[in-house]
Amino acid sequence: MLIGIVIANVAIALLCFALTWRMAQVGRQVTQLNRDLNRWTVLLEQTLAQQTLTLTEQRTHLYQWQLLHLRWQLQQRRLVQVANFLRLVWLIMGKRRLL
Repeated sequence: MLIGIVIANVAIALLCFALTWRMAQVGRQVTQLNRDLNRWTVLLEQTLAQQTLTLTEQRTHLYQWQLLHLRWQLQQRRLVQVANFLRLVWLIMGKRRLL
């Protein structure tokens, strides 16, 4: 009977040792996963900051091109207005010559 209890205690001790060993391995894996997650988080934050800067620069360039386009449109409208005015002056001058 005593030998059976000793064998059961040894078996329980070995089982506890195996579980402790496995928990230590899981703990190391969790620690490594946390480190990897922290690295990836830092990399993603840096990438996001760089992409935000790039997007802001591209948006600024787009606004500059839009401003140039609007200036060109304004210049074209002014030229059309001047051309219409000159045509009107030419018509008026032509009518005065006829009178």
